[in-house]
Amino acid sequence: MGLFGGNKDKSYDTSKMEAEIKPFLMVGEEIEKIYPLIISYFCITNKRFIFTVKYIGKDEDESFYTIPHKNVVSVGYIKNHTKFINTSDISIDTAAGKYLVQFAKGITDAQEVYNEIMKKII
Repeated sequence: MGLFGGNKDKSYDTSKMEAEIKPFLMVGEEIEKIYPLIISYFCITNKRFIFTVKYIGKDEDESFYTIPHKNVVSVGYIKNHTKFINTSDISIDTAAGKYLVQFAKGITDAQEVYNEIMKKII
């Protein structure tokens, strides 16, 4: 699966992502879905959204974010239609701030993720 080549059958191995997330899960919390981002992942559990930001060129540097479903104020879906940008973004707004999550087109359907987030917050 290449960065821009896509994964047409939408099947990807999430076992490594699950292994990274499991130590952070609370009692009774379960992973529902995991979606690959450009260089990390976005996870939906039955209680919150979890995503990481990995920094290119810094193998050890990674930020881990968690947002309880109830803390999301609004969600935006941003399509990039330029020739050189091959992403779709989701903006997640909370009282504490805004988070921009970037999905590579052809690998993860950002519209599907947007719909899953909306199901949790409405």
